[in-house]
Amino acid sequence: MSVPTGSVLKLRSATKAFRTAGTQVRALDSISLDIGPGEFVSIMGRSGSGKSTLLNVIGCLDELTDGQYLVHGTEVRDLSMRQITSLRNRSFGFVFQAYHLVSTATAIENVELPMKYAGIRQRERRKRATELLERFGITECATRLPTEMSGG
Repeated sequence: MSVPTGSVLKLRSATKAFRTAGTQVRALDSISLDIGPGEFVSIMGRSGSGKSTLLNVIGCLDELTDGQYLVHGTEVRDLSMRQITSLRNRSFGFVFQAYHLVSTATAIENVELPMKYAGIRQRERRKRATELLERFGITECATRLPTEMSGG
């Protein structure tokens, strides 16, 4: 089996600036980063150092002010909103600190939701969602609502 080469994600001189209280803040200041296939990356830093901003850019939840961001060699800036949504759905998974679950849906239904948007049939969604719950050791939570589960 061959291992793919090249960058999966590439940032070049990535800058993200915004105004707060009349002051311009550079949350990202000329960041360059390459992440290859199968690499495990940890983003660490003090509070306010731009970690969440970087993750939002990488996950196509926010845009750069300046610089370049490529996913599988494609410049994200050149994609339409529909293409970005599709890319995000196919390529990224996030576990948010505030987990953003649908409060009226069970754990398994919340796991299935992105697959539903991706057009995967219900039977296959349920199979995959069950496998994911098993992988993470939380099958006992399958029928629980978010308010019935531990936040940790």
